[in-house]
Amino acid sequence: MGTFNILQTKINCPDCNSTFKVEIQFKYGDTWQYIFEIGDELRWGGNDIGNSTIKNVIVYGITSMNICPNCNAITYDEFDLFIVDNKIHSIRPMKSFQNYLTDSDGNFYITK
Repeated sequence: MGTFNILQTKINCPDCNSTFKVEIQFKYGDTWQYIFEIGDELRWGGNDIGNSTIKNVIVYGITSMNICPNCNAITYDEFDLFIVDNKIHSIRPMKSFQNYLTDSDGNFYITK
């Protein structure tokens, strides 16, 4: 995956609804393995992917922690990260990779 950033957050298991921590890798902003949480502002001015002037963007994220530690069910491994005004606003499990095929080597796509 090359250089990337990490979002540390919690997700809910779709089977047992327990909450557990995950680290989601993504390539947007200054990609230098910086660690972020929901609400954090992205860094720029180094190994940049994307553009800091984009107001709304959805970024591809992936995690290797896709098994619930409570019930051992397979959970989500790909996520949409919603970036608003350069801040990580929220995430959701990715439903389709299709939108990522239009921009930026599959790292993100711009929304309106």
